[in-house]
Amino acid sequence: MESIQIKNLRCLKDTGEVAISPITVLVGKNSSGKSSFLRSFPLLKQSLIRDADGPFLWTGDENGYVDFGSFEEAVCYGEDMIGFSFVTEIDILQGEEMNYVLQKEISYGSCMEKFKYTVNVKHQAHDYVSEVILDNLLEEHLLKIEYDKLGPTAIIVLNERYPIFESNSNNAKDSYGIPLRRLARNVRAGLFGNKYPDPHLFMDMAQSAASDYLLMREIGMCRFLGFSLDNIFKDAQDLSREDSSYLRMSGILEDILKQSDVEQNKFLSACAGIYYLDLLAYVEVDLKGSIENTQYIAPVRATAERYYRFMNLSVNELDYQGRNLAMYLFKLPETEMQSFQTWTMEHFGFSIFVEGEKGFLSLSVTRKNNTRRVNLSDVGFGYSQILPILVDLWALSKTYRWKTVFVIEQPELHLHPALQGKLVQAFIDMINASNHQFSLVFETHSKTFIEELGRAVYEKRIDTNMVNVIIFEKEDMDNAKITITQYDEDGYLNKWPIGFFEAEF
Repeated sequence: MESIQIKNLRCLKDTGEVAISPITVLVGKNSSGKSSFLRSFPLLKQSLIRDADGPFLWTGDENGYVDFGSFEEAVCYGEDMIGFSFVTEIDILQGEEMNYVLQKEISYGSCMEKFKYTVNVKHQAHDYVSEVILDNLLEEHLLKIEYDKLGPTAIIVLNERYPIFESNSNNAKDSYGIPLRRLARNVRAGLFGNKYPDPHLFMDMAQSAASDYLLMREIGMCRFLGFSLDNIFKDAQDLSREDSSYLRMSGILEDILKQSDVEQNKFLSACAGIYYLDLLAYVEVDLKGSIENTQYIAPVRATAERYYRFMNLSVNELDYQGRNLAMYLFKLPETEMQSFQTWTMEHFGFSIFVEGEKGFLSLSVTRKNNTRRVNLSDVGFGYSQILPILVDLWALSKTYRWKTVFVIEQPELHLHPALQGKLVQAFIDMINASNHQFSLVFETHSKTFIEELGRAVYEKRIDTNMVNVIIFEKEDMDNAKITITQYDEDGYLNKWPIGFFEAEF
């Protein structure tokens, strides 16, 4: 996931495309929209990993992440749609068998393409997906599927001379109707519970002689890659001399080329539709991985307890409030626990220990140059607040999971400015060591965080283009203004509002 755009979520009428940089910092006064923006990441995750009766799980239970209430409470005042758009880059040749044209024309094994995926949701008796749109960033829409609350009602394929469009009216002259009965035959569930039409419906548009599904898909792919119908036909002819299995392909293409331009474009549109539905699936798989890998730390984190009850449960990741911190650390292999203790001592001057006895666990802390262990509940409150962040940060440094987004609300809570500075440096070290395999998004009210990031840019500890600062300002009660800025080479922020951190009287 390279960027996100949000429409009509609370006061976020339209954020525009916001790049997810290696470090993305959200700043703004209270109730300016930054929490709504940040919490959209755990909202998306809880919607995918839990069974939701609708596209989004607005209200999480005790094991959920965030609570937006309902569609009616989450939608921007006066609007009837909430939309999310994501830009991602995928290799469209990954997992593809080289077809007859690709064998001749492509000498490399990958083809990276950027796509923008949009999902819009409405509410009418219940929440439902109203539109799914797939864009190629260099073109117009590739594919657009429209829905009502009962299911798909229209499918549109653009970027061909004659688009495909189906509706209940007959006023689209340059369009090819697809019977609605075929749209109702769904074969695949979408990312947010919507159903996708049967891709074979596009074969209704093609002549029976050319109704070869795999061939049409390959032609759609080749057209996407920029090959003309003439090129595809010539390559099929060449290959048919070596392999008789290509004779039928070249024969079908020869018949298509004898037809009028209108019929050729009709055929090409059908081929594009078949392939674009597959592209949509590839993009959704990529986004699903990114969203499900999101790690979220809430602003209200669990306070330290003197003892924790041992539970014989599998602990794969830390709870978003750190409630299972003791169990998570207890389950770590000894070598990994020692690695975590060494890491925290080097970066923050303390180590954490976990001990178990008679069905209970306890956490204790040792400081630098002092081997005495002190129960976590007897040391400063800041330790319990920073530990969930450090555990997740360290765990991510051991795995560098694919396209992970680590989202933190107010990491500075209960931390002295000196410890805040160390945390900023830990963030930077993590980003640099991971080769940008994950992104960090956090919301802060801390002047120290802003200044320490600027100092790091000035001292060349991190490149200026690796840090985005998103400034949220309320234009009126129902609309937030978003400004995206970066540090210059001297460590100063461009477009920084005058008096941003000053008190108001």
